[in-house]
Amino acid sequence: MLDLKWSPSETVVARRIFDQALNTEMRNLVAEAKRMAATIEDASELWDLESWLTQRRLEIDRKYDYRYSLLPLVFATLLQQGRITERLNQALAGHSPVSILAQLTNRFLFIRRDEFHDESSEVNRHHAYIEFLTGLLVSRSFPTGDVKELTVAHRDEIWPRLQDYYLAVERDLMADRLKTEDRLHSLAFDSKNYSLRVRGEAYPHQLEQMATRLYGEHDEWFEKTLGFTIRQALHAFHVAMALSEWRRDQVRSSAEDPALQTDALERYGEEILGFTIEDLGRASELPRQVCESLLKRLSQDFGYRNSQYPDTFLDAKKAPWDFNALYERPFIHHEGRYFIFVPPLVRTALFKTFWFDLQSDKAYSETFKAAQGRWLEREVAERLGKVFGPNSVFVNAKKANKGREELSDVLVLYDRNILIVQCKSKGLRHASKTERTMMR
Repeated sequence: MLDLKWSPSETVVARRIFDQALNTEMRNLVAEAKRMAATIEDASELWDLESWLTQRRLEIDRKYDYRYSLLPLVFATLLQQGRITERLNQALAGHSPVSILAQLTNRFLFIRRDEFHDESSEVNRHHAYIEFLTGLLVSRSFPTGDVKELTVAHRDEIWPRLQDYYLAVERDLMADRLKTEDRLHSLAFDSKNYSLRVRGEAYPHQLEQMATRLYGEHDEWFEKTLGFTIRQALHAFHVAMALSEWRRDQVRSSAEDPALQTDALERYGEEILGFTIEDLGRASELPRQVCESLLKRLSQDFGYRNSQYPDTFLDAKKAPWDFNALYERPFIHHEGRYFIFVPPLVRTALFKTFWFDLQSDKAYSETFKAAQGRWLEREVAERLGKVFGPNSVFVNAKKANKGREELSDVLVLYDRNILIVQCKSKGLRHASKTERTMMR
């Protein structure tokens, strides 16, 4: 544990988590002691109360040790007991999850077109936070009864509690890594650490090109089975984002003072992000039936859970690595309106989610699998051609023997060297990305 380093900002957050958890524990202890004291009827029960308080003091002193070498163990215990998530849930309770997510998305995930953010950028960390929070809230049913108005002050209370939770998870993960130098354990840590922190693609526009090339030749199947094509799905996404950006511009133009603009963007967050089927149809010029089919397949209501992952977001220590249904259905539906709360994720979802539809169609899956193999060979050859030159790259090269067997999927001849490439189209499953198949 002694090798675990803490940055200045992390020590501030760690102190806040520690103090707030300890204060909550002490308030609960006082309440329980008062309840027990109120029931005392004879002297012997006084000594029972004294013994109980002594035992509780020892337990609390052992649990809350603020030495940095032991803090990860403290956080692990607090996570296991639900203390840290309890604070986050208290901040979320009673408020519309749509309002919470709309305000956070408007505040943290909209950036200028000409801005570039690398993997260490805060924008990517914000993406991870909001992706997790969206998955958490949407996995729950929408609150019943009246909901409280979400003020900016209360939204700003939710955000640090979300940060606190993530720091506790990260420190718990780091502490677990230091327990052993076993190679398999190290690989599992690398997998979990990467999937916890890294979000998005370095060049997300390539996912659109790849999706169009992969699924475009299956338009007939898409239209017959899903009611829309991949190009129509991508077009709908672009239109929905353009509609939100246009509304943001309209809100900004209503006030000259930047502070007033920020206030207005937060106040009208739901109106900026939300759209109806009619809105999408008018803006995209797609037929209503196509819009309905597209949103039916790509949206989820509050309370939705994928049947293969029924227990997501229930275990605080594991929740950040749970399957997030946004990768299956990136649009959120509520009371006739649709929302995109994590825009950077949608391209990834559109590239990956339809693969499962095609694979589940037993009558068509082999056709798609063969086409997917050819697509991957073309993609690999095209990219290698940009490095070595198109005349140096060959697809499905054959041996110069009588049988003419295939030598490789893609072959590169360059400077008297031969590079042989065998293309495998199966991607990593969710369990593989989050180490859950490594430790079996």
